[in-house]
Amino acid sequence: MESAADKSKVMQNKSKLKGREGDKVFINDDLSKQDRDIQKIIRARAQQERKDGKRIKIGFRKLYLGDEEWTWDKNEQKLILTKDNKAQKN
Repeated sequence: MESAADKSKVMQNKSKLKGREGDKVFINDDLSKQDRDIQKIIRARAQQERKDGKRIKIGFRKLYLGDEEWTWDKNEQKLILTKDNKAQKN
């Protein structure tokens, strides 16, 4: 990238790459090695949950699994359940 404007344009259009058959494309802002490793773990968990037919959304150090929100815990080095909206609805 030659300028911040180029980077901004790429980041705004990265969603257009979703759904391409057979391709797994991830475009992220500059992340440290540690953050990239964490996101890789989260994506692997998300992929397994998708195979089980669950609705998934991935955020920065977060995994939204149906009505649950899982957040990466730095101390325990794993995802922990931080919010269960299903329990709040009842």
